[in-house]
Amino acid sequence: MLGGAPAYLKTLDRVGVEGVLGDLRPIGKNLVVTNDAVPSRLSAVNSVTGEIDQTSATVLGDLASPSRRALRSPYHRNVDPLTIENWSLARFVLMDGFVDNVQFVSGDPPQTPVNNQTGASTGIVAEAAILESLAEDLGISRGETLTLRLAFGASSAVNVIISGIFVPDDELSDFWMGLGGPMLRPEPLPGFGGGAAGLFMTEEGFGAVALEAAATPMNATWIVNLDQVGLTDLKAREIVDISEKFEARLDQAVPGSLVITGLERAFGALDRRSVFARIPMFLMATILITIVIYYLLMAAGVLSGRRRDEIGILRSRGVSLTQMTRLYGLEAAILIGIPVLLGPFISVVLISQSGRIPPFDGITGGGTLPVSLEWNQFLFSLAAGLVALAVLVVPTVLSGVGNIVTQLRNEARPTGSPFFQRYFLDAVLVTLAGFLVWELSASGNEVIRVDENGGLSTDATLFFAPALALLSLSLIFLRVFPPVITGMATLLARFGPAWAAIAVWRLSRAPYFYAPVVLLLMLASGLAVIAATLSSTLQDSARERVLYDSGSDIRIESARGAIDIVESLKAFPSVREASAAMRVRGEIGTGSEGPEFELLAVQSDRFTDIAWFRPDFSEFGLTDLMKTVSSGSALEPLFLPASATELGIWTQTDDDIDFLFLWATVRGGTGIVDTITFGPVEKGDWRLQTTQLEGIITPIELLSIKLFEPAGDDRATAGSILLDDVVAIDSGTGDRSVVINFDQSDRWTTFPTSEGLDAVFTLVQESGGIGDESGTGIGRLSFGRGSDGGVRGIYRSASGGALPVIVSSTLAANASISPNVPFIAKLSGSLTPLVAVEVVDYFPTLDPNTDMGFVVADLDRLSDYIDLKGGLSTSLIDELFVGVAPEEHDQALADINSVLSIAARVSVRRDQQNESLVDPLSVAGWRGVGLIAGITTVIVVVLGYLTYLQAYSGKMSTEEAFVRSIGFSRINYIATAAGEHIFLGFIGIVLGIAAGLAIAGLAVNVCTRTSSGDEPLPPFILATQWEPVLLGYVLIGAIAVVSVVVLTVRYSRRELHEATRLEE
Repeated sequence: MLGGAPAYLKTLDRVGVEGVLGDLRPIGKNLVVTNDAVPSRLSAVNSVTGEIDQTSATVLGDLASPSRRALRSPYHRNVDPLTIENWSLARFVLMDGFVDNVQFVSGDPPQTPVNNQTGASTGIVAEAAILESLAEDLGISRGETLTLRLAFGASSAVNVIISGIFVPDDELSDFWMGLGGPMLRPEPLPGFGGGAAGLFMTEEGFGAVALEAAATPMNATWIVNLDQVGLTDLKAREIVDISEKFEARLDQAVPGSLVITGLERAFGALDRRSVFARIPMFLMATILITIVIYYLLMAAGVLSGRRRDEIGILRSRGVSLTQMTRLYGLEAAILIGIPVLLGPFISVVLISQSGRIPPFDGITGGGTLPVSLEWNQFLFSLAAGLVALAVLVVPTVLSGVGNIVTQLRNEARPTGSPFFQRYFLDAVLVTLAGFLVWELSASGNEVIRVDENGGLSTDATLFFAPALALLSLSLIFLRVFPPVITGMATLLARFGPAWAAIAVWRLSRAPYFYAPVVLLLMLASGLAVIAATLSSTLQDSARERVLYDSGSDIRIESARGAIDIVESLKAFPSVREASAAMRVRGEIGTGSEGPEFELLAVQSDRFTDIAWFRPDFSEFGLTDLMKTVSSGSALEPLFLPASATELGIWTQTDDDIDFLFLWATVRGGTGIVDTITFGPVEKGDWRLQTTQLEGIITPIELLSIKLFEPAGDDRATAGSILLDDVVAIDSGTGDRSVVINFDQSDRWTTFPTSEGLDAVFTLVQESGGIGDESGTGIGRLSFGRGSDGGVRGIYRSASGGALPVIVSSTLAANASISPNVPFIAKLSGSLTPLVAVEVVDYFPTLDPNTDMGFVVADLDRLSDYIDLKGGLSTSLIDELFVGVAPEEHDQALADINSVLSIAARVSVRRDQQNESLVDPLSVAGWRGVGLIAGITTVIVVVLGYLTYLQAYSGKMSTEEAFVRSIGFSRINYIATAAGEHIFLGFIGIVLGIAAGLAIAGLAVNVCTRTSSGDEPLPPFILATQWEPVLLGYVLIGAIAVVSVVVLTVRYSRRELHEATRLEE
């Protein structure tokens, strides 16, 4: 197992690197060097080329090919507009290998320039080729002569003959390296009519025309192709290092150069992911190694027990301990040397073939894993062999202390307590395990920490915490087992059947003889439960992270006009439901230093049918939760009569406030919100203030009434104003109709200000004769010195007050927000009254673990509030959550893309889940390692149990004679032996399961960090996949039953005189 570890890790590195290279575009997995300060001379270009090639050879070695030049001259202008009318600019292009990667549809490749070619008049003559589509667009044909001059600066004219017209073989190939666009189709410059031509030349031709612009820098690019197969032999960190080293050295050799590549970013991310993904492997490896070493100790104990007579005879004949060490060491070395030598070769075959098992299907397609034999495999194998050698030889040699008489006397006595108990070494180990568990908990279960600069630091000792914790629980059991079994023997002797009493009596007489197999079962059961829990929990966590982050089947960001798109999407049969959303940053309080938060507003009734929501996120389900922010009777819109051309409001104030203006906010039939002004508010008697509705499309809805004073937020003037009938006026007929009479509250409330909710709106008794009609009430708006950008006012609220929202528990704690107590928040620069109706821990797509926290609101209510303040909510609504029919997922995606703009970003949950499940690091980290751990556990337990039976058979040979001599029947004897093993197996398995479940939480906590070192979002829930665990128990149980039955039947069939005869 250890011999294959280096090869397995190397294989994972290779698969990871291959996966990243497969996802990168050509320009991302190679090196592209650009420099816009190189003079337009080939000598200068070649000098830089030499520096780049020298740097490549030094840093990259055989990984890099000689660089390819991709040069673009400065812009030249057409000086013969009479013959060529559809274009005005051109750039000369030199690209090494160009001719081998295009097909000429007309003419021939360009040749070396001469000055006596047909069509030459004055100056340099060169041949060039042009892209077919560009030639058609610009009206250029083969054989034409173009006369060009430098667009900026003085130069001689250059005559260029079009020798051929071509099409590229594949513009997306590695040859073009993503540069096909600017090389083939130069961007036109402002101020120049028509298009721009890209003219491809030979090196000689380019050099000749470049001399005409030698003082003007060109756009120079060098492409360094990397050996992609060679890169797969490197680790991610090594690729990052050579990329950084190349960039640093090139900056010294050629200042001003820019290296374009995706290697550093992509493989830096892979390196971090691989570090965190290997935590489960290292964790399981420590537990596996613990069990294997324990099995070797157990086997060594059995082996030394069977050799006691032999050792005693050797010692009685004068063989020293040193000679015994050599004797048994040589024997063990021969036995261990064979697997040490063959192990690396066998591991290569097993690793290769493991690619065919289901957990690796996603990355191998049912094929084999790429693996090679590494020299360090033999070092690991040798180290494992030396440990095994010591474990097997030392107990055997130590058992030889004393002579044969001592050996026989010790053999006649019950097995004593192990030496680690006599010297309290188990207490030391338990203390150490406790300290590591405490340190792990104190560090936030982080064995790998991310510093503020993004660096990683590892505390390798903490990897052993779960293994030592499991071992400690087993050692504690070993302390408790003897007194407990003695008590049980006493009880069964009085009240139990004879076969059960004798079975437990035999256990109590030599508890330390039976304890090793119980400990092995405990360790194995604990490991099996940990592996099953780890694998299942991490798989569920990976799936739930995608569900949480995506929010819906398809999530769309930067979707302009999301409200209108929702209605378009719902027309598609493939779309189940869709919800528009708004996502903005906010700030608690009226100042600029309050706690920040992220606000998500969704269409509540639709979002509940789309989103994934786990029960532990809130004490309410998602449907009930969203009802808390959207419930309440809807308000009837205040529409003005279609014939209205003016709007009037009766006002009166006793306060003399300079520059206080009366405004109203209305929404026209197109959805556009307008703020209209009635002019200044003056001190005095009641008067009707009116304003024109010109230009506002009907139907017109009145949203709010506001007062504006051009003053700072806290410098407005305190006062009050009385309001009565709001009337719509038809200036053509003179008809007036009352829209609002303020006879009843109708859920009018005040806007918040910089002083909080200091404005108050109340209804007071109308004295009569005020306004257009006699009523019972008028409105009084009292306000303090606070304002929101100079605005105070009233609006109608569906909830009768602040906007109901859901807040995260972190935000509630940070901002001291209490349920059902209104508070003020600043959203998009505007003060908004909010009230927390529910507090939750998590909500899809929102991160509560940041310093900000989050707020969830109903989109319709929030949009209405933003609009009535005079804002434009539709400009903030640019996100969509879409639920699709599973069987029509592909069709739904096509339908959605058909109505989106090119700027929209689409995230598909299905694709994200597939990527997470086939990610090689995930496969190796928790899926593959769980299977390997399970198989290894079964093998070790079976071998351990068979080893135990070897020792048990020797003990049974003697004791069987005694129990039969006192009248025990064959059936009772079989029942006694079976009872012993069933009892031991039950204890070992049950205690192992309990210990495994207790430690599984600790192990999963260590393994669930993301690649950035953060806790998973949402937090994981422990889940154990019991099917493979139970299957393992059934397999082990079947082997145990068969072995015990065969053994007991064999001994019970012996005649009594044979059973009582002493062994020679």
